[in-house]
Amino acid sequence: MYVGAYVLGVLDDEDLAWFPAHLAECALCEELAAGLSRVGQMLADLGPTPGPAVIPPGGPPRRTVPRAPTSHSTREAAPK
Repeated sequence: MYVGAYVLGVLDDEDLAWFPAHLAECALCEELAAGLSRVGQMLADLGPTPGPAVIPPGGPPRRTVPRAPTSHSTREAAPK
């Protein structure tokens, strides 16, 4: 939890006071922070993403599937 918050720069002042020292001593957290930093950079390289989809008033449009014709006969032809 702290590693992700640290990489994103959202640790509060209290946690920011001790976490960098922990990061310098903990190889696992240091490795996680490096990996998350790379992911963050890759996401930044992708550029801006489109905003959320806007659903029109009344909800999304309904998809309609045409019904199969029902006027044909299902009886087999009588033998001759």
